[in-house]
Amino acid sequence: MLNKKKITEEWFERAKHDIEGAKLLFKEGHFTDTIAHLIQQAVE
Repeated sequence: MLNKKKITEEWFERAKHDIEGAKLLFKEGHFTDTIAHLIQQAVE
C-alpha cells in the first residue's frame, strides 16, 4: 500500500496535468466546457 505522502504527490501531479491541459485548450480557444471540467478537477 502506498503511503499518504506518495498518494498526495500523485494527486498533485494529476492536478498539474489537468491545469496544463486546460491551459493548452484555452490558448487554442477551444472546448470551454472541458476547460471548466479540468480546472474543477484540479482544485478538488
